[in-house]
Amino acid sequence: MTLNKIPETITVSRLNYLINNLLSINYPVIRVEGEISQLVVSKMGHSYFTLKDEESCARCVCFRSDINKIKFVPKNGDQIVVTAVPTIYFPRGDFQLRVSNIDKAGSGKLFEKFEMLKQKLLSEGLFDSEKKIKIPTFFDCVGIVTSIDSAALRDAVITFENKLPRVKLKVFPSLVQGEHAKR
Repeated sequence: MTLNKIPETITVSRLNYLINNLLSINYPVIRVEGEISQLVVSKMGHSYFTLKDEESCARCVCFRSDINKIKFVPKNGDQIVVTAVPTIYFPRGDFQLRVSNIDKAGSGKLFEKFEMLKQKLLSEGLFDSEKKIKIPTFFDCVGIVTSIDSAALRDAVITFENKLPRVKLKVFPSLVQGEHAKR
């Protein structure tokens, strides 16, 4: 392929097919370790969850037929190792792991950190109902802190214009990526 040649145009469905095909050829089955988060069990018995570590996450699905073979009941905060096939969920183009087995690998450190923080805030009384401020039923102004050029800001402005045109928006420009974003 020459550098000046424009590639052919393909459909979104074709793109998802190609990516899914590449995944299945290069990674037919993998084992991934992480912590369970956002676990939901559907009425059909399928489990949907996020597998995460300190820096990243991946959506997972474990179908009922595979869940029934697992020797323990997975729950949020469990550190696990999944045996899975990486796939693309075609309708949304989302990457996911189709899990066929789950092995327990201990309790998750992220969940432990969350529980420690929760206990600290409880001991400081920050969850006491008398300290809570009631959320107003009527508001006339909303502040948004984000990049002035972000798609999220454009989406928020459009949504407010369509759904709540009486509400004023105040935008506070901020860096949202990079080393200076924390400031």
